[in-house]
This record gives sequence, C-alpha cells and structure tokens, in this order.
Amino acid sequence: MVSQHTRLSLFIALFMVVAQWAFAAEGARDNVTATTLDGSSLSGKLHAWTDQEVKLVNADGEQTIRTAELLSLQWLPPPALATKTPRIELVDGTIFPIDDYVTQSSEARVTLHGDFLSDRRQLAVPVKTVAGVILKDIEGKLATQWDEIRGQEFVSDVLVIHKQENSLDYIEGVVGDVSAAKVKFSLNGQSIEVDRGKVAGMSYYRGDGSNNTAEEYPLCVLHGREGLRAKASRLELADGQLLLTTTGGLKLAWPLGDIGLADFTAGKVVFLSDLEPISETWTSLVGLPKSLELAGGYGRPRRDGSAFGGLLGVQFPGDQATSTTAREQTFTKGLALRSRTEIVLQLPRGFRQFHAIAGIEPQTSASGDVMLTIDGDGRRLLEIQVAGHQLPQEIELNIAGVKKLTIVVDYGQNLDTGDWLNLCNARIVK
Repeated sequence: MVSQHTRLSLFIALFMVVAQWAFAAEGARDNVTATTLDGSSLSGKLHAWTDQEVKLVNADGEQTIRTAELLSLQWLPPPALATKTPRIELVDGTIFPIDDYVTQSSEARVTLHGDFLSDRRQLAVPVKTVAGVILKDIEGKLATQWDEIRGQEFVSDVLVIHKQENSLDYIEGVVGDVSAAKVKFSLNGQSIEVDRGKVAGMSYYRGDGSNNTAEEYPLCVLHGREGLRAKASRLELADGQLLLTTTGGLKLAWPLGDIGLADFTAGKVVFLSDLEPISETWTSLVGLPKSLELAGGYGRPRRDGSAFGGLLGVQFPGDQATSTTAREQTFTKGLALRSRTEIVLQLPRGFRQFHAIAGIEPQTSASGDVMLTIDGDGRRLLEIQVAGHQLPQEIELNIAGVKKLTIVVDYGQNLDTGDWLNLCNARIVK
C-alpha cells in the first residue's frame, strides 16, 4: 500500500514535470526564428514588428532585421494544414476563419473565429470583395467536392448545397442577402429562399475584374493556426495584436498568438518550377518507338518531384575510410531533368541571384553522369560535370540584368545511362 507521503511526493514530482513542460512550451511560443535571404537564421523573442523591420531579443541582445531581407518568421509548433472549416475568402486571396457570416445589401457582417478582444471580433466587409464563403465544416470527400466545384469556371454566383446523402451539389444564379436562417438566391430571374442549414457555402462570380484589387506583392503572407491566410501590405505589432492591412485594403487586428508563419518570399524569391518556360525540349540519345513517346514522355522534365515519384533528392556518398554510410537529402521544390534537355526561361525583373543544389537522382546515382550548362542572355554562366559518385554541388550565380536563362543538361561520360539530374531548390532571389 502506497503511503500518503509517497503519494504526495509523486504528486509534487508530476506537478514539477508538467510545470516545466508548460514553461518550455510557452517559451517556444514566445520565440520566433527569422530566416533571411542569405540563408542564415536567427532566433529570439519578438520585441517589435513594423513594415520596415523586425526586432528580436536573445542572449546577444536586441537584433534588428529589415523586412526587405527576410524570407520568413517561423513560430513553433508550425501551423497545421488548413482544413475546410467555416471561412471567408476575399478576391485578393486572403482567407479568414469565421464563426458567422451575414449580409445585407452591399455589406457583409463577419464574426471572426479566434482569441479576439470582444470589440475586434466583428468585421464589416464589402460584399464585392468576397470571393467565396464556407458556412460549415467540410471534411473528407466533401472537401474534395468543394475544391472541384470552386475549380470550375462559372459565369455566375454558385450556391453549394449540403445534401442528405452526405454529398455536395450546386446551383448557378445570383446570391442575395444571407441571414441567420435563410439565403436568398435568384434562379432564372426567380427569387427563392434556401434554409441556411442546407447551405455549405457560396462562390461569388468576380470574373469581369471590376471588383478585383490591383495586383501587387504583399509585404508578407500570414498563416494562422486557426486557418488564417492573410496577404498583408502593411502591419504593426501593438499590445499582442497585429494591426494589418490586406492587399485589398481591409484593416483589422489579429492576435499574435495565432500566427505560426509569416512568409516574406512573395516578390523576393521565385522557384524555377513555378515559371512557365518559353521552350522546353528533351531529345533522347536514340530514337524511341511511338508507343513509348505516347506513354507520357519518359524524359520530359518533372516539376517539384522525382522522375520516379516522390520528392526530389540528392545523395551524399558514404566513406569506407570513416565507415559513414550514404545519406539522402530531399526537397519539395525543384526540377528533374533528363539528358538531353534544354529549358529556356524568361526571368522577371529585379532578380540578382540564382541558387540551386545539383545532384544525380539517388536511384540512378551509380551510373548517372551529365554536363550542366547555364547561360544568361547567351553568356555562359556555368559549365560543370555532375556525376552520381560526386557530392551534390551548390550553385550560386549572379543573374543581375539577365532576361533569358537557358539550362541545358547534356550527355556526360556514360552516354545517357542513369542521366537524371535533380536541380533541387532551384530559385532566383532579389
């Protein structure tokens, strides 16, 4: 039988463990890691945040980082993948999680979801700036159906209905006022009222462009733990709240504790896999039968994925002398290029650096061997051999003023056997 003294000691020990865990968790939430354009990172407690700079405090004192040099601010734990919970999406791409959405005439009254001060929970939004609204939780196959509906190019508003057999259907027409009980909808000139409980959401037609905001890069994109995705053009930290203005001109305050990531890459970093090439050609070493060409183009370039499926990767060879085994590093962005491939890209203005990690696909590293050349406006910027037995090579090129980038992956010293070059994390940076 456990004595009362033993039980008390166990309780105190358990309390101390829980208290230490809670303190550590709270400390982690208070700290943020800033990553800059040069790839370096700095962690500390967020002290100040404006359009121009971020100030962190750590053991070395106060550290100031200009927002122009930032790639991201990251809190722990990172925000989870957004689910289809009730939310409003604006025409500039900003998404807010909501508890309620009602409209009257040209104005929408939104009740925001989250840890808000009571006087900041309500938000007035012009209906013309709303692209779509989800009114109830949508999961599983319903989320897939929602994406399929939103992906269609309608020329009218769409009312999405939640059917009894647990599926979604839609009606094209004109969405009218939304109340707590009904959604007014005009169908073929006839006005009807639909019980709100049957409505999963709605999509507003904004295809004529008259209500769209001017296209601009945001200062950053804020990702929240409750589903926030705000394109902020201005912001300032005050009393634990982020006072932000979206690229569409909407002003509101958001709790700092909800923010998990601030992404500053827009307009500063562009991944090559996100650019549409001027031209993209692959030439096989020997002629292929038509059946193989029709099977999907064996040697065609792959974007953001390996030629064999899954993530792009490079392999760091092992060393028998030190008994180290080979290890692989994977990436979510980049290009997989077969010899012989030529890609020509038109670069946006203002970018100064090209960065990438080049290596042979790990599954073919035993035989892969290619020549990689990169030209800028006809001027040779890089010419290197990349082989599977080598270490992956980091590439840094000055592309200031370059308008057209040409990448060629040519045959190396082993004909085309295993010639899959992975150009990982390939990006241009201002």
